[in-house]
Amino acid sequence: MKWPNHADYAEALQNPEICFDLPELQTGIVATTPLGLPRALSGNFATVYEVAGGGETHAVRCFIRQVTNQQARYAALDRYLAPLELPFMVPFEFVDRGIRVLDQLYPIVKMAWVSGAPLHQWLESRLTAKEEIAWLAADWRNLMRDLRLHRIGHGDLQHGNILVTDDGDLRLVDYDGIYVPLFARERSPELGHANFQHPQRSPAFYDERLDHFSGLLIYLSLRALAAEPALWDEFFNGDNLLATAVDLRVPACSALWPRLLKSPDDDVRRLTVLLTDYLRVAPEQVPDLESVLTAHLARVCVPTTLTFEELEEEPLTEAEIELGTAFIHRLGEPLQGPLSAMKPGRDAVGSRPASQPRFVDVFAWSALATALLALLPPFRAVAGISAMILGLLAWVVPGPHWQGARLVAGIAALVGLLCVSQHGGYRVEARRQLADLGEPLVVHQVETPKRIAPAQPLEPRSQNRPAISTSGEATIDHAEPEMQPVSRPLLPPKARPFLRLMHEWQVDDVSVSLVALSADDRHVIAATQDRLLAFRDLATQHTVFSRTNLVEPMLAITTLTNVGVVATLDAMHVVQWWSLDGGLPLKTLPVNPDSVFLPVISPHGDAIAVGGPDRRSVTLHLDRSPNAGRTIPGLSSWVKLVKFFPEGDSMVIVSHDDTIAVCDLAAGQIRQRLAFPDAAIADAAISKRRGFVAVGGRGQLRAWDLAAGRPVGELGFADQSVVGVGFVQDGRRLLIAYAEGLMELRDFAEHLPLLARHETSRRLTSLAVSSSGGSIAAGDESGRVSVWRLSAEQGDPILHVARP
Repeated sequence: MKWPNHADYAEALQNPEICFDLPELQTGIVATTPLGLPRALSGNFATVYEVAGGGETHAVRCFIRQVTNQQARYAALDRYLAPLELPFMVPFEFVDRGIRVLDQLYPIVKMAWVSGAPLHQWLESRLTAKEEIAWLAADWRNLMRDLRLHRIGHGDLQHGNILVTDDGDLRLVDYDGIYVPLFARERSPELGHANFQHPQRSPAFYDERLDHFSGLLIYLSLRALAAEPALWDEFFNGDNLLATAVDLRVPACSALWPRLLKSPDDDVRRLTVLLTDYLRVAPEQVPDLESVLTAHLARVCVPTTLTFEELEEEPLTEAEIELGTAFIHRLGEPLQGPLSAMKPGRDAVGSRPASQPRFVDVFAWSALATALLALLPPFRAVAGISAMILGLLAWVVPGPHWQGARLVAGIAALVGLLCVSQHGGYRVEARRQLADLGEPLVVHQVETPKRIAPAQPLEPRSQNRPAISTSGEATIDHAEPEMQPVSRPLLPPKARPFLRLMHEWQVDDVSVSLVALSADDRHVIAATQDRLLAFRDLATQHTVFSRTNLVEPMLAITTLTNVGVVATLDAMHVVQWWSLDGGLPLKTLPVNPDSVFLPVISPHGDAIAVGGPDRRSVTLHLDRSPNAGRTIPGLSSWVKLVKFFPEGDSMVIVSHDDTIAVCDLAAGQIRQRLAFPDAAIADAAISKRRGFVAVGGRGQLRAWDLAAGRPVGELGFADQSVVGVGFVQDGRRLLIAYAEGLMELRDFAEHLPLLARHETSRRLTSLAVSSSGGSIAAGDESGRVSVWRLSAEQGDPILHVARP
């Protein structure tokens, strides 16, 4: 079938009473341009016209190209979407014989007209309103979460298909390429806008993951513009937001990604690193936006520059060339500049054809490899010296003086020199800060025993599962005495600290995303990136529970003060209580999915803090709590994160403007306000009974004494990425874990001097400190969990068991 073009439709719409068959459209008035022609919004498959009639305004989509199984697809789509009543989807009606053009009837789609503006026009009119753009980014995150929840893929998320209403709500239009589970056996009818889609997307990729990449790209663009509106004038070309097809196809030649790497928003820099990494993988391997923000973002180490793999010369295929020449500006003007994705080959820069490697090349690339190895703390000294030697050798061998290999060798030698000098600086700093201890620091590590022998034989554990009682306390139906935490101080104030490796557990073969220790130090709980949750008994060294292929990834684990009970929170904000004795599920509770921050469970498990309706307040839920339903208002900005005090009677609320509110839950009031300006606070830790608070942000950490109302110390670590912080030794000492495999122990009560430093050979991904402050668990990227004991005594066991 030959389909009408834009001019054909424009001519037919001059007489709506003739061309339409529907009565509400026959009596309608078609919106026109100043020249009197029907006003059209053109897309890839159809043109949209505005028709007002019958007291309503309709959007009429007229097709200019064939869509396979068009009528059947829209009928199936209507059956799937109708019961969902999603607020961001616009109701529609497919009319098979809807419009008469050139004496033939063609199908149309009639939708309600959305009063608003396309995303790019809305942004251009509000570039100075940073907070409104940030609000829209948060709404976009919720929209993407709803699409994933209902297994929907739009297929063509772009500025023209995203409308912002007059009330600031988001609407999606153009459902020609949409995916729902009813289309599972089909191929994608379109590939979407090239400025928003993964460069490797093909018709064979067609499932609910369709929007993962484009949703992330749009979210990154919104966050970047909210932080730096000047980006709009630099990168908007009328048919994009910030990125173009060339930026996605050839990231190494793009000016956008290095520019975003300098954004004042730390999250924008991290998202840029992740998105450019995802350009190297297949589109089906890109995770959804919620998983990126909750499970991947915090572990990104932002480099000073982005590097991309060197690709061999690959000319474009005929299909790619056709796509490039057909890539037209929406207003009808061609894009400026060549749309070629071919990188210049060796001949283009005057180099000779590939031949046998020369000595200068061997030395240069060997120097670069060892320089990169020197960035890892365990190999810093040896690899750094090797890089310096190899770099010098590359400069002294015969050959042209100025060439790329010699430049690489020089850079590698310089990196090696910096790593060697930094390694020496660490040792000098450690000796200087530990001079007041009067003796050298010893970090003691013992071999992992096959079985940890407790101080006295353990009684058999009861097989009766714990249950949540009506009062909110967990009870265990057995008469034997409960495990008691250590009551004495774990370290005298001036004793030498020892980190003793007590146990290692290979949970999975992928990175450990979360780790926690039970209140009695007996169990370690871990969750991995491939949706695995497992509990391990440290006394018996047996895994008592393991569940794979969870419906949603875990975002938080809270070990309750009630022995034997743990609570988890998944990506859909569902809280689940579990028994540590066998992993039996006890209770499930969905909480507010629209909370702008991650819901937090109190240490006793009797309250959950979620976001309020205005995003500037926190509401407590669960009827068992005496503070249930209480709302903490009066916050200066959107809530970013919440932490309960270990006692459960107070909490700390961190807002996006880097203010910190200390709240009394019983009174429902803010009793203290702190500030850490321009820190981009990412995490907070609270000591037990001492009233100390530490917050970590953009390359720095600050600590306060709440009783005195003053800061007690501040640290800077610009070249390292903090995984987590926690208080040990009854709240006196602060443990800081870095992704690079380094852990530091600092004296919180004495302005944060360094007490101990411990290095591991693996990159850390998560940290947990037990409620007693004596045990430390850390997960790494290899899927392993390590448990250490912090003690001044050589024979101190990991458990203390009270016996009658």
